[in-house]
Amino acid sequence: MTKFKIGLRHALCGIALLLREKNFLIHIVATITVLGFSYSFSISYHEWLAVILCIGSVLGAEALNTAIEQIADFVHPEEHASIKNIKDISAGAVFLLCLAALTIGIIVFAPKIHGLTT
Repeated sequence: MTKFKIGLRHALCGIALLLREKNFLIHIVATITVLGFSYSFSISYHEWLAVILCIGSVLGAEALNTAIEQIADFVHPEEHASIKNIKDISAGAVFLLCLAALTIGIIVFAPKIHGLTT
């Protein structure tokens, strides 16, 4: 098997593991919702680019957060202040990306939703 196929298999296994994580599934539900709105409102090409970049960023950040949390738990299973800080910072990074994605979502969808009410 080629290195590419081996790497692809590992990546797909990683995604399968992520699909068992509650927080990742919440982001998947949000993704499906946003894609539905995007299609329904016939957003522009550039709006699609922004939406896809936001989705990829948030899902990627959540995946990294999950990996960091699992490494931290493996290295130090007991409660520890430094491990808590690492986990908090990692979760904070996801939250910051979610806020940025929400802001872009408001910029993209608010005018379209407002157009429905006028």
